[in-house]
Amino acid sequence: MNLYFLLDGLTESFGNEPTTLDIASHQYLDRISSTGKIGLYEPSTRPYVPNPETYVVFPYFFGLDPNHNPGRAGLELMRAGIDLQKFSSVALFRIIEKNYDPMKGWDKAPRLIGEEHLSNVLDSLSQEFPHTKTTKSNISRKGNCWCVASQGKEGLEDYLNKLQFLVSKRDLNVYPVLLQDYSPANLSTIRPTTLYGWAVGSLVEAFNLVGVSISQNPDILENDLFQYDTKMKDFTDRVLPCIAGDSERDCSAIVYVKESSEASRKKTRDDKVKSLKFIDDLIGETFRNLEPSHANLIVLSDHQSNIGIERTYRGPTIYSYTRMGVGKSRINLTFSEDNAAILTPRVKTQQEVIAEIESFIKSTTNQPQP
Repeated sequence: MNLYFLLDGLTESFGNEPTTLDIASHQYLDRISSTGKIGLYEPSTRPYVPNPETYVVFPYFFGLDPNHNPGRAGLELMRAGIDLQKFSSVALFRIIEKNYDPMKGWDKAPRLIGEEHLSNVLDSLSQEFPHTKTTKSNISRKGNCWCVASQGKEGLEDYLNKLQFLVSKRDLNVYPVLLQDYSPANLSTIRPTTLYGWAVGSLVEAFNLVGVSISQNPDILENDLFQYDTKMKDFTDRVLPCIAGDSERDCSAIVYVKESSEASRKKTRDDKVKSLKFIDDLIGETFRNLEPSHANLIVLSDHQSNIGIERTYRGPTIYSYTRMGVGKSRINLTFSEDNAAILTPRVKTQQEVIAEIESFIKSTTNQPQP
């Protein structure tokens, strides 16, 4: 059994000021880095996209090559039941007031007024462009984001140009984020893999593309952020028994935690410290309930996420793994960006880390417990 903890935005820019990992106490993360391996890798990105995206980085570890990842627009369209093999040109676009400066950040754009009129405009366009499909995006809390798919790139561009013409009459602008052609591929996970918690939306759709089974508590969604007691109860009552039942099988389980990223982006360092305590408590419960066993623990961060800043950062982030049952280490190596850097002569590519983790898993499969 391989248990992956996928920790969104766990790390921060490092080298000058102390990071939250430096400040917080996390004895069980320290146990993983002390008894196993900790290092740095550069997360992969989609073509033409500068910064790493969670729904690209994490699924790549399970077989979804970024070149075949349809992006947020494609994943949301698939979730809406649209066949991307028929509507392969996709885009995500925002509609924002003309007088707004997009350099201030999409998240600070004011909520749109007159959404009913916009719905009518989009409905009329669907009649004029029957070879396109449009759906409201679920990533925008301000209701200004849509996804569109077309049977060809030229048709998609015509659709967006006509939309810009129509909304400009109401002092609005259309901002396409990225036009992309979906390239399907026969991809799948190496071994049976189950996502137990706690994700919704694009990340789940990306995992679906490579055959990851979804077994989440429907009463707990990704949007139920910072409900630590509820999630811990779900982890101990539902997730750990399932994992324990599979502890001797060659399979994988995934637990995804978003709070570490959201605390960075929207809250304070103290809130991120609390998110790290929650993560460490999850790992502590894992050690207490699954040892002794043959389980491998693998901890992955997807990108740097600095306090008080909305966007993600390109740059090295942490990967770490250990085998349960190896006992205590003679040294206590703090789980931190700086220590990962010290122990990493060269920052690895994500592809290299994928190969390294697979080699580690194969080396422990069917081996006697230490």
